[in-house]
Amino acid sequence: MELTKDGANIQQARAIFRLPGESLPQFVVGNLANPADLLGVSGDLFCIQPFDQNLNAQCIVVSERVSGWMACYEKWALIFPALITEPLLATTSRDAFEREIEGIRTEIASGHLEKAVAARVKSSQIEMDADAVWRVFEQLHHAHPSAFLFLIVHPEWGCWMGATPENLLTVEGGVGKVMALAGTLTAVQSGWTDKERLEQTVTSRFIAEALASSGIVGAEESRLGELAMGNIKHLVSEWQFGGVSPRPWRLLEKLHPTPAVGGYPQQLACEWLRSNEGFDRGLYAGYLGWIGAQKSVFYVTLRCSKIVKNGYTLFAGCGVNAGSEVEVEWQETRAKMDLLGQYLPE
Repeated sequence: MELTKDGANIQQARAIFRLPGESLPQFVVGNLANPADLLGVSGDLFCIQPFDQNLNAQCIVVSERVSGWMACYEKWALIFPALITEPLLATTSRDAFEREIEGIRTEIASGHLEKAVAARVKSSQIEMDADAVWRVFEQLHHAHPSAFLFLIVHPEWGCWMGATPENLLTVEGGVGKVMALAGTLTAVQSGWTDKERLEQTVTSRFIAEALASSGIVGAEESRLGELAMGNIKHLVSEWQFGGVSPRPWRLLEKLHPTPAVGGYPQQLACEWLRSNEGFDRGLYAGYLGWIGAQKSVFYVTLRCSKIVKNGYTLFAGCGVNAGSEVEVEWQETRAKMDLLGQYLPE
């Protein structure tokens, strides 16, 4: 079956990814389709959702799949020449970042918001080549074996690479798991404060509300713990529940974006960010997912960069609540960018 839209062939997308804990990457290519158009279509899918929840998720309906480092590199070497040269996003200034944080704090003080995630970007203009990008992908594999690694090329959203620790949703054997990950501790901070604990509590509460509104009963939350990635730690708990479809589109619509990347209340925070942040997040803080025969996994698109032939843009964000301080948030976003940026050419 060839999927079409308005009588025309749907454009193709390509993804190279390495699942957490696995030793080999996979490459997939196929036509793009909206989940609503895939009822009755079997087979593996790779799902791509931008941050803006007003934009529909799209799935790569896999027509070709290979695995292995050499096989995936050969595919990437063929893909890279098709990347474009385009203007890079302007690097966020310290003043602009501070204005965003103060704007969010004003909304919190007025009672409109409880939390929102301020983000910033850092662009580097430098000639890129296929081998340099692939070396970064390999370095990320060795440095972060528990992360979800991705290098994707989408006809509209471009090329993105990253290593994300945040599992949005896993479904296996009808059992679903959702990670409530929020609050960040960098190497220069001495310990957790009420500010980070509140961030995680808000995210966990939102997930409980999303599960309940989806008709899920009996969900249980694990004890609060820590998740480390490089020199950064996060507070984390996990919700577990039964009766979930391996293609859980309605639940994903409820969950995305969580307060860990958007804010709370969800709609008000996201509307404020769209109006005030000053740049399009694109795939940053969206999610990516692999839907297989036995298991489906969806990860939030973090610790990532958009790559073009003439450079790249790094993205990072921080949760802002009443206890936020600009200098701490600036250093937090720097540490998050460095997890990927340390491997990219300057």
